[in-house]
Amino acid sequence: MSQTATRGASAGGGRLVDRARRLVKAAVVARGNDVTEASAGRSCLVVAPHPDDETLGCGVTIMRKLDAGTPVKVVIATDGRRSSDSKVMSAEELVRVRRQEALEATGRLGLGPDDVVFLDFEDQGLADNLADLTERLAALVEGFRPQELLVASVLDHHPDHHAVGQAARRLLDAGAFDGRVAEYPMGFWRTMPWRGRPRGAARTAWSFLSGSLSAVARLRPELISTDGYLDRKRHVLDAYASQLTNLTGEAEWWTLDDPFLEHFLGPYEVHLPIRRS
Repeated sequence: MSQTATRGASAGGGRLVDRARRLVKAAVVARGNDVTEASAGRSCLVVAPHPDDETLGCGVTIMRKLDAGTPVKVVIATDGRRSSDSKVMSAEELVRVRRQEALEATGRLGLGPDDVVFLDFEDQGLADNLADLTERLAALVEGFRPQELLVASVLDHHPDHHAVGQAARRLLDAGAFDGRVAEYPMGFWRTMPWRGRPRGAARTAWSFLSGSLSAVARLRPELISTDGYLDRKRHVLDAYASQLTNLTGEAEWWTLDDPFLEHFLGPYEVHLPIRRS
């Protein structure tokens, strides 16, 4: 994960809003379809914008597939250099740390080094390299031929997440992939369901309510049960020390907060299938 995603979300603020968002998410999940068994048998290419997104959004999904003997590969699109603004650790050092963490985490998931592909685009630069990203993903799809693509969501405000979702849609539209595609929303759960940022209490309340109703009505998630896997997922996440702890002691060092992490340590991982246009 990169800092843009959750810092922007936290500004929307407060425990009451976080609780309201959790309730909206629970209502979305209540309308979902449990596809745990079917998912476990589909070979898959997981595309993560940053190191740790694959674990947060799809960690249990990946482990269930591997436990069923199903092939999985993970693509990490960016180098994660902008996850913190440090005066102690250089961007190049942070890139090395995050790559090593990703290898440790994916190893804990059950993947070998050959199952993890680093595209090494610069963190927060995917939107400017969308054509190149799409081309490189097309080559990976051609070589691996997965039955399923799991990608970050265009619903996320973070530009890297949005770009990964756009690239998947381009592959579908071009006929470069004919399997199943689903998104795993991340920052969306902390920024939804506002419709703009209106001024005034009444307009703000209406924005939240109308956005909530819209989100619940339009989203039809597919759900992967985390039952029996949450301890394993926490163990995998622990590999990402740079995202969970303050490595340098600087006030500027950014970490994932508990309200955000709660969204990915619940009873289900949530995927949103993409329909062909």
